[in-house]
Amino acid sequence: MTRLFFVLTLVMCAACSDGRPAGSPERGARSDPAPQDAADPAALVRQDAAALVLLDRADELVYSPLLAGLADVTYRYKSTRQSKVAVEVRWLKPDHVRSQLVLEPGADSATRRWADRSGSEHLKTATALVDLVVGTPNRAQYEGDEIILESERLVKVVARSERSLARSLLEAWITFGEDGLPKRMVTLTDTGKITLVPTYRRGPEGHWVVDKVDTRINTGDKDRTTVMRFEYQRAGAYTMVHRIRLDYLGEEVVQEYLDIHVDQGLTEEQFR
Repeated sequence: MTRLFFVLTLVMCAACSDGRPAGSPERGARSDPAPQDAADPAALVRQDAAALVLLDRADELVYSPLLAGLADVTYRYKSTRQSKVAVEVRWLKPDHVRSQLVLEPGADSATRRWADRSGSEHLKTATALVDLVVGTPNRAQYEGDEIILESERLVKVVARSERSLARSLLEAWITFGEDGLPKRMVTLTDTGKITLVPTYRRGPEGHWVVDKVDTRINTGDKDRTTVMRFEYQRAGAYTMVHRIRLDYLGEEVVQEYLDIHVDQGLTEEQFR
């Protein structure tokens, strides 16, 4: 689940924004990377061995299609916020992704104007959510970031990688329970603080899957709460996310992952 914490901020983004990543600056603003110490580049990617043990243990406990053998997947992503807009995604192990924004039949002029204005950012957000679908392992998710053990069950992540910085992450603190499951994450972004508290249920082969996530978003002058609820589907040999429901300002927003096809024999040449 720790590998999904950052991605869950994007789930909320797709539900409540105009297409900009959660916590991202306004269009035209620049988000500078964290300062770098050229004299000691190794310090930029400090990864404490004990912290990695906690992250690896979480991968063992929480179900991941990728770790279960997934080789490739295609699907469509849709949200009730833009019912006539879909993102078609293709993914190939280890991390090749191609996607395109599609306006479905019946899209009106307002939808087309939205696509012209915000479609590219919506596409980036929906594409990043492939990590949620395939279950990207922690070491790949946090490669290039600092990972520090702050106490026995508390890990701090400092964004250094392009992957994390592109998602407007600054720092995050992950608290693990005695059972090894991630219980809480506090994330600092460019514009505020996001607190995520997941609840799990038993999934495939004795692993855990996320049932719901209680969320609090603080942007200084505003403090909002919501709950994300997860539904799953079988796709071939794998269990994958099907639907995420959340309430945003009294409106139920539903995000769906549709027409999932797995292990089709996609090749790297198809991603060039």
